[in-house]
Amino acid sequence: RRRSNAWLDLLLAAGMLAACRGALAQDGCVSAQCHATLLKAKTVHPATESCESCHESVATPHPQKGKKTFKLSAEPPELCEGCHEPFGKKAHVHPPVKDGMCVTCHDPHASNQPKLLVEPGVPQLCYQCHDQVGERIAKGPTVHAAVQEGDGCVTCHNPHEGDHPALMAVPQETICLACHPSIVTKSMTLLHGPIQQGECTPCHDPHASQYPRLLVLEFPAGPYAPYTDQQYELCFTCHQREMVQVADTTTATAFRDGERNLHYLHVNNKQKGRSCALCHTLHGSYTPDLVAQSVTFGKWSLPIKFVKTETGGSCAPGCHRPFSYDRKNPGKKPDTPKPPAKKG
Repeated sequence: RRRSNAWLDLLLAAGMLAACRGALAQDGCVSAQCHATLLKAKTVHPATESCESCHESVATPHPQKGKKTFKLSAEPPELCEGCHEPFGKKAHVHPPVKDGMCVTCHDPHASNQPKLLVEPGVPQLCYQCHDQVGERIAKGPTVHAAVQEGDGCVTCHNPHEGDHPALMAVPQETICLACHPSIVTKSMTLLHGPIQQGECTPCHDPHASQYPRLLVLEFPAGPYAPYTDQQYELCFTCHQREMVQVADTTTATAFRDGERNLHYLHVNNKQKGRSCALCHTLHGSYTPDLVAQSVTFGKWSLPIKFVKTETGGSCAPGCHRPFSYDRKNPGKKPDTPKPPAKKG
């Protein structure tokens, strides 16, 4: 029994000696002569309680001029994964994480920033690599509020890895509608093509834009606009430009009376061209072809009463008589079915 107690005393003494050596090494490393400022920050990495957590000696004495006498006990990311859960298992991995360069974003010793970040604030840190985004945000003039407020970039993006493109925390449509719930409602049984695909970025820049409403290209700000080829640049990234450029056609649009192009008639007017948004809802609708329920006329909102047929359609805006069009029988008077009832 005395012998086992002796062994226990010896082991305890050895442990205490090792702890003292660690403390002495720690005190020695951050002395005024060496790494005095290394741990002088608000947030200190817990691993720095002992320098030997991450570093090991390769030569003595220390220091030696022109020679490294310590090295990392393992290379990142293996070194970091000794304490932290490993990344890299999901479909999309942030390049610094993929390359094992944790110290690109985090200080391994201490920092005045939360989470040991190397820059003051998430946007400033992100702009070190994503400088083009930073430039667009700096120039504006329209900047997405989500970038400027709250947690900045990590409001929408996961900084390490994720299951969705662009490191989105959740699918793009889900993130956008969390802040903009009225853009797509339950009554909208028909959705604009990009939104059908769950995407908002074909039309809107999620960071900043030189155009109103964070649009990626030119689009009229009001319901009426003198027509120019540049005015509807946004729409023509998907739709045929001939839709509003030719007066007569059999292919450019289905909105025609015989060959008479009614899109051209409405839009291609240098004095008072009608914007797409005057007659169409740009995100979704329950009426065919995303035709709006009403049209703005001064301070009034006049019902359009659009009815679609197999070969054309009709509308009766406000107090006007019905107007009709028919691709096969131009000038045909419209049938009189009622507009579709609103759902939801």
